[in-house]
Amino acid sequence: MKKLLLYLVFFLASAGLTFVIFNFYQSASDKFMIKGVTFLILIAVYVLISFFTKVDYLIYSLVFLSFFTIPMTSLYTSSTNLLILTAAFICFVRSVISGRNVISFHLIRQNSATLPLIFIVVSYTISLTFVEKGWGSQFKMYQSLICATIFSLMVLGVIKEKDQIKTLNKILLSVLVLNLIFSFVLLSYPQIDQIRANFLSFSILSGEEASRSQGLSFRGEAYGEFLMICGLWLFAMLSSGQIKKGRTLLWLIFFCCVIVLILTRLRGANALLMVGILAFLLFSKSIPLPNKMVSILVVITASVLILFVLSTYTTNITLLDRFYYFADAERRIGYIPSNRYFTWVPGIRFAKQHDFMGVGPSFEPYIADVLWDDVVADNASGDVTVWPHNLSILILCTVGICGLGSYLFLLFRIIRLRKVFSRLEPYMKQWYSTWLLCFIILLIEAQKYDGILRHPSSSFYGLFLLVTLLFTCENMLLTGSEEQENSASAG
Repeated sequence: MKKLLLYLVFFLASAGLTFVIFNFYQSASDKFMIKGVTFLILIAVYVLISFFTKVDYLIYSLVFLSFFTIPMTSLYTSSTNLLILTAAFICFVRSVISGRNVISFHLIRQNSATLPLIFIVVSYTISLTFVEKGWGSQFKMYQSLICATIFSLMVLGVIKEKDQIKTLNKILLSVLVLNLIFSFVLLSYPQIDQIRANFLSFSILSGEEASRSQGLSFRGEAYGEFLMICGLWLFAMLSSGQIKKGRTLLWLIFFCCVIVLILTRLRGANALLMVGILAFLLFSKSIPLPNKMVSILVVITASVLILFVLSTYTTNITLLDRFYYFADAERRIGYIPSNRYFTWVPGIRFAKQHDFMGVGPSFEPYIADVLWDDVVADNASGDVTVWPHNLSILILCTVGICGLGSYLFLLFRIIRLRKVFSRLEPYMKQWYSTWLLCFIILLIEAQKYDGILRHPSSSFYGLFLLVTLLFTCENMLLTGSEEQENSASAG
């Protein structure tokens, strides 16, 4: 009887979704029709499988698919948002039919991430009262924030065991490998980027940006940040000896990360990867001093060798060239590089003009059709703005002081997790400590590039996933305590 009900729900959901998509796309171009039908088939299969698989695998699939977000601008949403809402609905139906919660609300209530996430949603809701224009972009960002929060709570309500964390790490590794493979293929077949861009609804890159290394699900600075995090995590786990199997392959993947990151020619991500590695080696107590020195020497030597080869055998602008431009005194205004002065200062003045209350979840309507020369001509007064290139300023511009306070509350609770790490077994303590280091390095990088909260893209959901993974450490302790209590009671 339960299976019959599940089949009935699946049939009705698929039929309803089919009607909506075909009704919407009946007057659209063939390209959008193909995309709509393709997505319909994929989500129908996803729904069918999700009704009968373990909830763990439902979460794993969401984590993987969140890194391949396809924007659906005409619907003011994205593929990831639809998948999250579909997964949440499936979990609700399965709970009703089975008579038990498939997601632990006890774990969600007990976790210290829940309250800050609620505060963040409330701050975005309050910011809607200050929206002046661009309701389409505002709604897209707002509902994506809600979906990302639901995603985080679902992960917190399911992930509670070490084996689940290991599986998630394997999924993240597979995403990294797919992006690296695409990057190396792109070197030989540049036209593949246009194919990817057309299918995933990305803009076509041109000029100097088109010659940089790109990933399958990330582009530009977002790709550099992703490689930076993955490279740092791999280096920390491998050099500390926490990973025993497949070390040679993982070291190879790490050096591929470094090579591709250098090919992105992104100054901040490259520099902060080295800063993160040095910080890890400096504060790590589990690595002998000789091993630390060898690790530093190997990484620096490999990086210098790659830079030398690129500088010698390519005519393109290299990473070293871009560092030279950044250090050029003629390109500064005071102590601030001019390319950051005309992004940071207008953003701060814009936020002040709106009394630091924000102008809505999205800043996109306020930078549409604005050229760099317009900002320079405006003398950074705040009347003409581009992307602030600083996460803190972007938050002030969009959700104001309430939003910034909510994010700082979340940051405070993340830092406080170090007390929880100390109570974990050494193996898991190293994993979570490394994730925390990656988060801190990403946060530093975000003060010069605000891409993780610009659009609901793969990096947007990746940020929420990273934060959520950090808080799963509390589930580990809570579950362990409950098992000990049950064992004592049984005894």
